[in-house]
Parts: sequence; C-alpha cells; structure tokens
Amino acid sequence: MKAKLIAKRIGKIALWILGIWLGFLLLVQIILSPPVLTKIINSLADDYIDADVKFGRAYVSVFSHFPKITVNLEDVEITYPHDKYDSLEMKSMQGALLYSGCGEVSDTLASLRRISASISLLPLITGNIRVPDIDIESPKIYAHYYDENHANWNIFGAPESSPDKEPADTTASQSSKSSESEEGRNIILKKINITGKPKIVYTDSQDSLYALITMKSMSFDGNFETAALHSIMADAKIDSLFIAGRYGQDTLAIGLDKLRLKDKDDYMNMDVKAKTFM
Repeated sequence: MKAKLIAKRIGKIALWILGIWLGFLLLVQIILSPPVLTKIINSLADDYIDADVKFGRAYVSVFSHFPKITVNLEDVEITYPHDKYDSLEMKSMQGALLYSGCGEVSDTLASLRRISASISLLPLITGNIRVPDIDIESPKIYAHYYDENHANWNIFGAPESSPDKEPADTTASQSSKSSESEEGRNIILKKINITGKPKIVYTDSQDSLYALITMKSMSFDGNFETAALHSIMADAKIDSLFIAGRYGQDTLAIGLDKLRLKDKDDYMNMDVKAKTFM
C-alpha cells in the first residue's frame, strides 16, 4: 500500500514537471514569433558582423525535435559592397574565380537556402550551448584572401580596414577578446549535415591559388567544443567530391565518388572509394 502511494506521488511529480516543461516550450514558441526572432537576429548581426546579412524567413520550432528547440533561417545571404576590394583585385592575377560571387552593387561571401539548428535547453543552465544537430541546405561560399590584413571573410567584430589604410594595432583588443572567449560559454556541436550540392570557391591572390570545390553532400559526426579544440573528434563523409584549381601556371582537377575521414586515436583514417583523377 505504501509503495503504491509513493509511486502515485512520483507519477504526479513527473506529470507536473512534464506540464511545466511543455508550458515553458509553448511560451518560448509564442514569444519567439517570426517577427520577434527576425528583430533579434538583425540586432545581433548589426552588433557583431561587418557585412549585410539578409534572410527571407526566421522561425522557431519547439516540438519538432522535443525536448530541444530548433531555430530555422531560410534564404540567407551575406554580402559586402562591390567596390570594397577593387584595388586589391586589380593587383591580383586575373581569373574567373577571382570574381565569383561578384554583383553590380554587392559581392556575396556566402548564401544558403536554409539552415536549421537544434539547441538543448538544459545545458544553458550550466553555461554551455549544446547544438546536437545543424542542417545546412545548398550553401555557396566565395572566400577570397588578398594579404595578411585583408580577406573577405573577416566580417566579425570591428570593421576591416580598407586596402588604402594602414592596419590598426589590434594586439590589445585581440588579447582582450581572447580572455573574454575563454571565460565565455562553451559551444558544443555534434552533427552537421550539408546537402543540396554545396559549392566553395577559394582564391589566394598572394600565392596565385584558385580553387573550385563542389560535392553532392557532406556530413560531420563527432564532438566539436570551443573549450577543447585540441580534442576534436569527427567522422566526416563526402559524397561526389570534385576539386578543380590552378596554382601559378599549373592546373589540377580531381573527382572522388566517396571520401571518408575518421579521426581515431590522434590520427586520421582516410577511406576513398571509386577514385578518379582527370
């Protein structure tokens, strides 16, 4: 009789906890409506990103991956003014890849059809940001490196100095940011799935390196922690990889049907299937 009473009380407590949790998730769903979430993202982008960030739709789902919440962004595009690196590009070895992502008004650093990230709520209490799953669809990245002071992906923090100005002394600010990041929250990533034929263009003007990378899909399954980058474990799989590029006057093209990289016991295993060189 006493055991039944204890079980009944435990059941009531469990139901109360479940009800409170569901009520909290429903409140999050209501508060983080698409207009509110859009304002939050735009505010963060204005404060921390020196580029134009645009997206078509932002919304939160609290029940699709219960008990995690999922943040979704659609039609994301990161751009910067078209003439920002004109003087540096004119000094570089000319080629089609150097101007990949360029437009009449603005140039594109990255674009993607959709990004979805699930976030575990309980680890937030201990100061950790745990992201079990990230899904990225149809990303296109146009990365251009010009010199040690200028690259188009340097968009975080203070605005990048223009090519005509001397770079400012950032030693103090970098050390300050480093100490802040060490005391900041630990971000833990588990799985990353990239689909929709990802495309990456990379150019290095100093070394005359130009590369185009395409694939059908890519996935990472492991443990990525900002507090322990030295202990990253990952299993990476790439489907239908194609790399074409030029280094100086030499050209190269490689096609791989399947590529798998597995980190195990401090060394990397590589498994290549149906290898094709062109």
